[in-house]
Amino acid sequence: MDLSVIIPAHNEAEFIEKCCSAVHDQLKVSGLSYEVILVDNGSTDDTVSTASKFQPISVFSINRSSVSTARNFGYEKSSGRILAFIDADVAITGTWVEEIKKQLQEIFSRPVVTGCQYSIRKDPSWIESNWFSCINSNHINGGNLIVSKSAFEYLGGFNDKLKTGEDVEFCNRSKSHNEILYKQNEGFVAVHLGYPRDLAHFVRREAWHGEGDFSSFRYFISSKVAIISVFYFVSQISVIFLFVFGFYNYFIVFFIFIFIFNILITIYRFGPSSCNGLLPKSFLNYLYFTARFWSLFQAFQKRRKSY
Repeated sequence: MDLSVIIPAHNEAEFIEKCCSAVHDQLKVSGLSYEVILVDNGSTDDTVSTASKFQPISVFSINRSSVSTARNFGYEKSSGRILAFIDADVAITGTWVEEIKKQLQEIFSRPVVTGCQYSIRKDPSWIESNWFSCINSNHINGGNLIVSKSAFEYLGGFNDKLKTGEDVEFCNRSKSHNEILYKQNEGFVAVHLGYPRDLAHFVRREAWHGEGDFSSFRYFISSKVAIISVFYFVSQISVIFLFVFGFYNYFIVFFIFIFIFNILITIYRFGPSSCNGLLPKSFLNYLYFTARFWSLFQAFQKRRKSY
C-alpha cells in the first residue's frame, strides 16, 4: 500500500467532517492505494459517529492519552509505505495530493521526513492574518507531517512522554540524523481549520502548547521560547513592583525597554513581513510569551496526567 493517513482525534466533532471529507474527496481520485486510520483518543462527542460515515476509514478507540500515543498507535495499525499524520482539524488539498504523487519515489527510496506548516482559512480572523499566516519555522507541523515508514521506524516514533511539542522534538531528532532526509515542502498545502479566532482561544492554545517545554528541566533549557517566556514574566513583575512602590522614573525606563524588546522579538520572529501590522503582531507576541509562561503552572497542575 502506498499511503496510510493517520488522524488522531479527541472531541473534534466541529471539524472532523471537513477533515475526513477532504481526505476522501482528494484521495479517491488520486490513483494511490491508501487507507485512512482514525485514532479516537477518548472522545466524548460525535467524533467517531461522524468519521464513521466516510469510507474507507478504520476507526480505533484508545483510552485518553497524549497525541503522541495516538499517532504511534495509528502507525502500529498502518500498512502503507508512507505515513501521513493529519490532525482532525486540518483539511488537505488537491495540491497536497499532487505533491505526494510527485515525491512518491523519493519517499519510497530512502528515509524521509517532510510536510509543511499549515495554511490559514480563506476567511481568516485577524489573529490568523497577523500571526499564523506569517510565522516562519524550521519545523513541520505535526498535523501535516509526511514520513516514510523506514524513517518513522528508525526514529522510534513520537516521544509519548511529551504531552505537547512532540512534533518539534520529532523534527529535531530527524534533523540530527544524516541518514534521514528532512525537508519542508510548500507543496503540501493543508488548511488548519481550528486556528483561534479570538484572544481567549489564542491564549489557551499557546498555554497548552507550551506544557511540553516545562515537562522537565532538560526540555526547559533546550527551549528558547520557554526561557524567553520566563524573562517576559520577570520583566512584568519588575514593572509592577517599580510602579507600586513609586519608582516611577525606573518604571518608565523599564517599561520602554520591555516595549522595544517586544518589538524587536516580533521583527526577529516575522522578518520583513512584520512591517505590515507591526502593532497587532507585537501585541500577539506579548500574549504568546505570557501564555507560554502560564504553561509552567498548567504543566505542574497536570503533571500526573499523560495528556
